[in-house]
Amino acid sequence: MNSNIKLYYVVPFIFLLVLIVIILFIPQTKKQTPSQPKPTKLPLPTLIEPKQPLELNITPHEEPQGPDTFPTLPPLAPTFTGGLEKQNIPQEETDLAVQKRELRQKTPLSEDSFTITFDYANDIFIVTLKEPKDINKKDFDLWLNTNYPNIPLDRFGFK
Repeated sequence: MNSNIKLYYVVPFIFLLVLIVIILFIPQTKKQTPSQPKPTKLPLPTLIEPKQPLELNITPHEEPQGPDTFPTLPPLAPTFTGGLEKQNIPQEETDLAVQKRELRQKTPLSEDSFTITFDYANDIFIVTLKEPKDINKKDFDLWLNTNYPNIPLDRFGFK
């Protein structure tokens, strides 16, 4: 029984040793082909000299006349580009857009009684009123009518 236990240890050890030797030496016995390095850039000549002087013979070109010739037409200007040239945008919309852009560029804006930030996801101004909110709301309304009269109150969210 004791010899069987030794056999169980010796046979797998020999098998493992043979397997390791095979794995290590087989890749080295493959035939190695010498690899030639590929050039990364093509060789360019350093000096180019013409063997004979270059002669140009330019002859005037005559337009062929006959049934096979087609007249060349001048290019036409595009008649419609997709945009209207005279858009009638009301002045109120223009003023609203200008004032909204000016206020958006000044945000975050802090005053004594309120703070204004712009919420780009919802396209509204967020007004955070300081305490007491009812008095500061009146201050905000007065400030808004004085500085940005074209921006309506529905463009503002209050906290």
